[in-house]
Amino acid sequence: MHSHDRHPTPVFPLPAQLGLVVVIAVALFIHAPGLHTGMLADDYLQRSMLDGTYPIPRASWDLYSFFRGADELPILTGAGTLPWWMPAELRLSLLRPLPSLLLWLDHRVLGLSLYGMHLHSLAWLLAFLLSFNLLARRLLPPTAALVATALVAFDVGLVSPVAWLCNRATLVSATFAALGLYLYHRYREDGARRDAWLAAFAFSLSLLGGEYAICALAYVAAYELVAADDALRVRLRSAAFVFVPACVYGLVHVLGRYGAGGGSIYVSPLDSPLEFLGSALTRVPSMLATELLLLPGEAVYVAFLLRSPLLPWALVPMAIALVVLTLALRRLPAPLPRRMGAYALGVLLGLVPLSGTVPGVRLLLLPSIGGSLVLSAAICGALLRLREPALRRRPGAWLLALSVVPLAVLHVFISPRIARAQSSAFSTEAARLRQASYDSEIDDALVAQQDLVLLNLPGDLVALDYPVRVRQENGSPRPRSWRTLSSALCPLRVARIADDTLELRVENAGDAFFGYDAARRESPAHPFQPGQRVSAAGFEVEVVEVRGWAPTKLRYRFPDSLARPSRVFLRFEHGKLVRFPLPPVGAEASLPVGFP
Repeated sequence: MHSHDRHPTPVFPLPAQLGLVVVIAVALFIHAPGLHTGMLADDYLQRSMLDGTYPIPRASWDLYSFFRGADELPILTGAGTLPWWMPAELRLSLLRPLPSLLLWLDHRVLGLSLYGMHLHSLAWLLAFLLSFNLLARRLLPPTAALVATALVAFDVGLVSPVAWLCNRATLVSATFAALGLYLYHRYREDGARRDAWLAAFAFSLSLLGGEYAICALAYVAAYELVAADDALRVRLRSAAFVFVPACVYGLVHVLGRYGAGGGSIYVSPLDSPLEFLGSALTRVPSMLATELLLLPGEAVYVAFLLRSPLLPWALVPMAIALVVLTLALRRLPAPLPRRMGAYALGVLLGLVPLSGTVPGVRLLLLPSIGGSLVLSAAICGALLRLREPALRRRPGAWLLALSVVPLAVLHVFISPRIARAQSSAFSTEAARLRQASYDSEIDDALVAQQDLVLLNLPGDLVALDYPVRVRQENGSPRPRSWRTLSSALCPLRVARIADDTLELRVENAGDAFFGYDAARRESPAHPFQPGQRVSAAGFEVEVVEVRGWAPTKLRYRFPDSLARPSRVFLRFEHGKLVRFPLPPVGAEASLPVGFP
């Protein structure tokens, strides 16, 4: 409907109410396993911030500031939380005051158990679905609105925000974004100025929930560009209710040095605009493949980077799906084509800000708002057209209806099964990591006087001392110090070339340190150099050999004998930490890959 049209608020018939209850019940069933996840990854860092044991004090509203760059790097590397190869320009500091305060409320004020905190997240899931249903009923006919609610409720993008406490921020931001969009459309269609101010307030809360709200702003911009037919000044004045709070948020974001960037995984549009746009060319299609076809965006992104011959198997079906959706939307009755066209454009625009990091399904809840609306409108429109006798005699109508059936099956029937499996996987993986940490060969009676040295981290843990933090939550003491020497997804050779000096080198030609994760050290644009030295807490590192941009041999000189009894060398084996007996001086040993 165009912005000058006026109509009463859509009714909510009893069948639609019952259908919504069923959809919510299925969503609760899907996400029930996530209630048992406990803490995972970043949760341990935020818990230490709340308990005052994080190396750098954080305010209760600033729990997503994990590291802010060069000023904090020596402190965090000295504590063992970050590695010696971390670049000074790399930062991960996110402005999310509302979810930070909710975590503070859970732990410090209410004293909730971990299960209670997950129930809190489930309450936000319910709030999000109700807010989205309001939006869907404002924009779509009743049947399509219910189907859209089912699509978003069954979306795999909800799994991480519900099962992972740290990622609840996405759910908080999406809830107020959906409510803000509903109020914005009500203002644009009914003209009540009160709704404009309420929309501005809802969008402000969405922004306080996190930077994901920027994706919701894309829907407003797209609506004013595509669906509204007012004078330009009217559209600008209407959009100002949303974009002024966004500008204030952006100003605070810049002045507070918030953001993620400095490596190949996190690319900041402010620091590296050209690199950001280049990343968007591969990351946006990768995320769109997840949104449309449930393909793993990470795999599609890797296929782009490697120019894999399998890439057409993702891109061709995606192109076909886009053509089918376009044809289906064009055949909808007015004003739905323009309205859904705006939301389709909003999905594409909303994916661009997410291109600052590697594609992942956990990023896609806000794009799923528009994606669910568009998919539902296209699927319901194509199928329900066959109720008209004249259209049932047209082969084209049947062909279009049959073309949307695979999308319907994928998102209505397959997606909830995947989401349920992923919710269970979250709980299972968190339990496995906890148990592996408990089973590690660390002596609680001695560890407080020991210096633990991990030879190799073959994975991407948010904090290098993650096993120590897990044990600490279970009542174990922290070691006197924790150091990590390297990170490589390949077998290594460990040589003891002097009583105080250790050398690590890759075992096979073609392998290298840090090759799987360039952001762990520096972008390949700033390569390591042979002879380069780095002074780290507890040892000094020398880069001996380099292939391309990454090291193949590293030398570590400690201040005293490697055999000092209080220094314990560890490696991963079957997920747990086991002691590594150092070879004698002049000898070497193999260090196999053992994933965390």
